[in-house]
Amino acid sequence: MKSRKMGRWAAASAFALTGCSHYAHYEAKPLDPAGVGAAFEGRSLSDPGLRQFLQQNGHAPAAWPLPVWDFESLCWAAFYFNPSLGVARAQWNAARAGIDVAAARPNPTVSLLPDYATQVAPGVSPWLSGLNFDIPITTAGKRGHQIEAERRNTESARQAVFAGAWQVRAQLQGALIDLHAARRRLDTLRRQGEAQRQATQLLAARQSAGAIGAQELAVSQLALARAEADLGQAERQVPLQLQQVAQALGLPASALGAVPLPMPQPAALSGEALAAARREALLNRPDVLGALARYEATQASLALEVARQYPDLHLGPGYQYDQGQNDWTLGLTFELPVFQHNQAGIAQAEANRAEAAAEFTALQAKVIGDIDGAAATAAASRAQAAGLAGLQSGLESQEARVGQRRRQGEADALDVQNSRLELIAGELALIDAQALAAHDACRLEDALQIPLPSLPNVLSGGPAAASSSP
Repeated sequence: MKSRKMGRWAAASAFALTGCSHYAHYEAKPLDPAGVGAAFEGRSLSDPGLRQFLQQNGHAPAAWPLPVWDFESLCWAAFYFNPSLGVARAQWNAARAGIDVAAARPNPTVSLLPDYATQVAPGVSPWLSGLNFDIPITTAGKRGHQIEAERRNTESARQAVFAGAWQVRAQLQGALIDLHAARRRLDTLRRQGEAQRQATQLLAARQSAGAIGAQELAVSQLALARAEADLGQAERQVPLQLQQVAQALGLPASALGAVPLPMPQPAALSGEALAAARREALLNRPDVLGALARYEATQASLALEVARQYPDLHLGPGYQYDQGQNDWTLGLTFELPVFQHNQAGIAQAEANRAEAAAEFTALQAKVIGDIDGAAATAAASRAQAAGLAGLQSGLESQEARVGQRRRQGEADALDVQNSRLELIAGELALIDAQALAAHDACRLEDALQIPLPSLPNVLSGGPAAASSSP
């Protein structure tokens, strides 16, 4: 009877101990591809969640939707919508969960050991009841080292969100520059095609009158065909560049519609300002801080492997009811470090630390190379654009003089068209040079990664992923 009572008591104790905990319940959230696609197609710059996100980041709109988007506001829209940044946020949240896993203490275990004796004295129960506990005790600060390693990995994932924000910003800058250049090129090529057409018509009239030969007309006709081909290519290029802007924003191209898109205006740094920004980048660029956090994580992992030389303890109190006798035991279990002292784990952790140190050194060298290269190309392309702008001013003055001579009867219509074609050719070269200079300036800004205001706020935000039941 006492044995049965003891068994019931042990079972009740075990259920009572486990009942004190809160159990999570699995909830399926299958993705609905059609719903995800429909949600993406429904995105727009008038999203109320975007408005709240802008307010949280110091861009409180006076009117909604915004009638005009400046680059910074559009950049925060990209931080909200761009799916690659959503992936970086999800990876950071997953890394944060690793801290809780490392901080969780191991649960004790309980063993119920009922015995049945085949030969017992008359009137004595053949059943024996036993209850043993196993209480793990972590030694040498292993739990603290593991928590520290997860914290450093989480910081690395956090910095990856900031680095992702800079990549999104650079992608948006480049797409907007190309879009504006494509639109300017399209307008200029339309004027070029019209001027070349008029010049060809004038030459055709002269050739009909016998004033020029067929070869001179053929050259003009070939130039007209080339201008029309360039115009067709430019007409196809504009919607492609608009799609690139939409992709950087994380929106469908239809969401942009008639929205006026700004032209980025990156800051031109030189001299002491550039040197100060370069020093700041070597210390505080998000990818540099992330690599430093990964190195510190390997440091903590090495400390953990060193601590694993010392065995953990297992405290095992037990109880047994044996035919009217109450027996209590207290056991202590630990691993005997006879064959190895975790030398392999320590060696691997040391190798991982050396690898992380080499990666950090390589990253800093890459940052130096990126900044210095971007600064040199930005200065060169800026000088080239300035030189072409000066030449363009000269071509404009020349066209004005030809127009004046035309009004005075000293030049004919063909002279005017030829002068206009020279001016347009220079304008096309200037458009390309200015686009290149803008790209190089943005590349320098991206290499320096001058801190954005309230950049930590990019850790949150973004539309929720669409999911539904099957």
